[in-house]
Amino acid sequence: MAVLIAIFSYLVNRFLSAKSFLIILLAVGFGMRIVWIMMEKTPPASDFGVMYRSALKAVRGDFTFLHSPYYSSWVYQLGFTYYEALLLNLFGNQLFMLKLFNVFFSMGTTVLIYLIARKGLNECSARVAALLYTLYIPNVLYCSVLTNQYISTFMFILGIYFLIGKGLSEKYIWLWIGLALGMGNMMRPLGSFFLLGMGVFVFIYMILPFRKKESIYYIKRLAGVLLVYIIFQQLISFGFLQTGLSVKPLSNQEPYWKFTLGLNAHSNGTWNAEDQRYVNQFKVGQARNQAEKTLVQERLKDRKGVIRLFGNKFKAFWGKPDAGPYWAFRGLKQPILQLSLVIYERLMYIVSCLLIIGNVLLMKKENKLLPLLCIFAAGYAAVHLVIEIQTRYRFDILPVLFLLAGYGVYGFKQYIQDKLINRLN
Repeated sequence: MAVLIAIFSYLVNRFLSAKSFLIILLAVGFGMRIVWIMMEKTPPASDFGVMYRSALKAVRGDFTFLHSPYYSSWVYQLGFTYYEALLLNLFGNQLFMLKLFNVFFSMGTTVLIYLIARKGLNECSARVAALLYTLYIPNVLYCSVLTNQYISTFMFILGIYFLIGKGLSEKYIWLWIGLALGMGNMMRPLGSFFLLGMGVFVFIYMILPFRKKESIYYIKRLAGVLLVYIIFQQLISFGFLQTGLSVKPLSNQEPYWKFTLGLNAHSNGTWNAEDQRYVNQFKVGQARNQAEKTLVQERLKDRKGVIRLFGNKFKAFWGKPDAGPYWAFRGLKQPILQLSLVIYERLMYIVSCLLIIGNVLLMKKENKLLPLLCIFAAGYAAVHLVIEIQTRYRFDILPVLFLLAGYGVYGFKQYIQDKLINRLN
């Protein structure tokens, strides 16, 4: 796999212009994904099935699902539910169209990865990162799953593009960053994470060391991003409440639930029926929140156990095979193809991780995009030490990882060239 990546990287950088590369990449990427969603009729299941069926009801004007236990706890899922309802209203009850929009957002993210790396790194890194993201098999497989991760990831990476590709000093860019993160958060509640990561980056590299005029300028810009992000969320929530599209504000009604699961050493931080049965005894709201908070506090008392749990979770979250084949083949009986794709994913993922490690070792201090990417990667790893883990959750940070891997290829290339030149001299 490492040899194949090296060969492909050499070919796309040596013989293709930027325009030709993008055309071929988009053609291959779209082709793979469209063939996949046409061939494999993955049925909606689990949370994705709940949101799909709720979207169908919303199209018919039936909003009884708003009072279900699912939406009573996870009100924030309404954003994606109504997104699906909009598409169903436009195109009819066509699962293919919902999946096709997954394809559009997947390839849109690919283009953003290329543009970010081209601006913040170099052409070689941009092509490799975009190529790796396009060919990474879970990015293809999840297209047949009605996941909210494609559109949210696109919006979050769009926010990064505005920050890196345009620059925070660009007129009104703070507005577009806030809107992109806010829209992404409407689909999947990770906006605060990306907002915090950007805030840390801007503080370290633009505000510090404090220079009165320049630092205050960037503080205002950062405050503008935060303000737009918050106002957007509040306006959408208020609009949903006023129009009857929601009976509660669009927020997480169980803020301690993910921590309850994530700190369960017996389940290694994954979902488990025991915790679910326990908290179901309590009504959603203050009673359940207090019960979950008590569990979290009890589990944190065993400090050695918590440290051991963190180590086990880190290995599981970053080391186990991606759940893409599991979700994509759910309800389908094709074990040989599923196993083959798992092996392909493992090989490509391991090589990419090695490239990322090499990238960190060879990182150049003058480049600002790399520290931003490292802030996101390290922050994402830290967050998942304490909350529930699923390997599917790696999907949200994959663009960042492949940007790092893309620069890893470039770094090794430069390192080898420098060694050869030194030997020749």
